[in-house]
Amino acid sequence: MIKHVVEQIFTCPDNEMMELFNEMNVAVHNISPLSSVGLLGNSFSSNIEKNLEEIYEPYISDKWFDSFINHFYSEYYIYSTAVGYEAKVNQVVITQSETISTNYSFIIYLNYGPIEGNKKDIEIEGSAQILQDEEKISYIQFFADKSFMLELRENNVFNQ
Repeated sequence: MIKHVVEQIFTCPDNEMMELFNEMNVAVHNISPLSSVGLLGNSFSSNIEKNLEEIYEPYISDKWFDSFINHFYSEYYIYSTAVGYEAKVNQVVITQSETISTNYSFIIYLNYGPIEGNKKDIEIEGSAQILQDEEKISYIQFFADKSFMLELRENNVFNQ
């Protein structure tokens, strides 16, 4: 399940997610000052959240799912919505903690770069916790290279 979630987050482009975020971005930029930004944003957010639920809900614990969605909106979305970039998870090596059986560390071997350009191989470390009773992820964190994140953020659908 960690592997599935990691592959979903770091595979780029996610055309469906890019389309949803792009529609929201265009709509927000075309809003007149007199219209209700909140209502418009909520309808697009709702479509994005439905997509996120379909993809991630089977793997993320019920107690942590809302927090995961917040992390997605604040950070994770940049991985799947970078314009002109592609990223592919080549391998995920997962190691269970010897002292706390619910804790895992992992290394993501990722190949990324401009669609028409040279690609780079990088490693991203992370950690996760799995609830034994639900057999779902109750926490996940990535320790990504800041330059990688900045590069994708600069080329994100919101900056086009």
